[in-house]
This record gives sequence, C-alpha cells and structure tokens, in this order.
Amino acid sequence: MGFKVFQDRENVEWTNTWIEACTNPTKPRILIIGDSVSRELRSEMSKMFSEYAFDFIGSSSSFEDPCFYNVLDAFFKNNVYNYQLILCNIGAKHGWYIQTNNNPKHVARYTKGFTGFVKYLQKRCKNVVLLTSTPNKLKEDPSLSDEVKNAEIQKRNAIQTKIFAKRGLLIVDLYSFVMQNQYAYRDHCHFLERSASQEIARYIMGKIQKIKRNAVTKWQLFGFISLLSIEEE
Repeated sequence: MGFKVFQDRENVEWTNTWIEACTNPTKPRILIIGDSVSRELRSEMSKMFSEYAFDFIGSSSSFEDPCFYNVLDAFFKNNVYNYQLILCNIGAKHGWYIQTNNNPKHVARYTKGFTGFVKYLQKRCKNVVLLTSTPNKLKEDPSLSDEVKNAEIQKRNAIQTKIFAKRGLLIVDLYSFVMQNQYAYRDHCHFLERSASQEIARYIMGKIQKIKRNAVTKWQLFGFISLLSIEEE
C-alpha cells in the first residue's frame, strides 16, 4: 500500500515558492508551508508584520508524493537564508485518496507519513508550529459547510495535533477560530473578505508572540523566549 502516482495525484498538481527581502539575509525569517489558503495568509502577515520576512512553500501534493519532497529538497538546498520558525499548514485539504475518518488503516498510514514530514522539517528548523487547517464550504454553495470534507479535515487536524503535542511543539487551532468567527467564503476554501485573512494572521502572530509574555528558558526565537520543549531526535 504505497503512493500511486497516476491514481493518487489530483488532476492538477501545483507548487509555489516565495522568498522575500532577498537582499536582507539578516532579517528574521518565518517559513510557511501550506496550500492556497496559507498563501493568502502569508501575504497579509507580510504586510502586517513587516519586521519579519515571510517565505513560502505551497503545494497541492500529498506528503507521500516523492515530488513534494523533491520541491522541499530543492528549496532548502538552494536557500541561503536561516529560518527561526516554520509554520506548518498543510496535509488536510488535499490528497483525498486517503480517508482517515473511520478507517484505521488510513489513520496509521497518514500518521506515519505526517510524522516523517514533521521530522524532515525539524532537521531544517527545530521550531515548527502547527496551524490546523480551516473548514471547507460546498463548491456549489460557499454559504454552506461541506460536512463530508470537514469530517475528514477535522480527523486529519486531530492526527496532526497529536503528533505535534507529542513532540512538544506549539499548536494554533485555526479550524476552531474560523468556525467561531463564521467568515464568509468566496469559494469552497478561500475567504471572501481580505479582513478575514488579516484577523487570522493577527491571531496566529498573537499566539506566537504570547510566548514572550509567559516565557521561561530554552531557546530564543527572534526576540521571543520559547516555552516549548523540543524533543531531540
């Protein structure tokens, strides 16, 4: 039971990378790894928190797809910048060939694949923060929730959360935040108003910066002191 390229890939697969403030190698950097929703968040975070460079790797690929790791390897190999933090917001809205909801075998498969992905990221940066994926709406009516897809997204979010918690990493629950605020959507997954992405961006940075106010020791995160205990390999 492995990844089948011609069966498991989506009809259209895409990747996108973004490196900003390229002429300023000393600027504190945050790398966001996600999908098209994350890409819109990155744009707002960059405008609102300009003291940081927000770089981006976006993809529709499954983390079981070798192509995904080829993109990651190329990005990190050729990148001369250091990241103090990686925000992980991927793995719950694509790769529907895996159905973890009520399927123990797929739960085990997803858990193994995502655990390997997190280990891969921590070899590049010990500070990895999980941003849970946001809810989906129906394609034919963005005013209505897609209960089937959301059941799967919630299950995947739960698996990711468990993996991050076990490794002592910070988790920011965007799914619950979006549900509480009931933002309007323009399609099945993207927000209608720019203000929604701005509020979510502010929420994310507030959670990260809250570390500074509560903090004890361990390692310094571009001016913040982290509470997190990183599990060594």
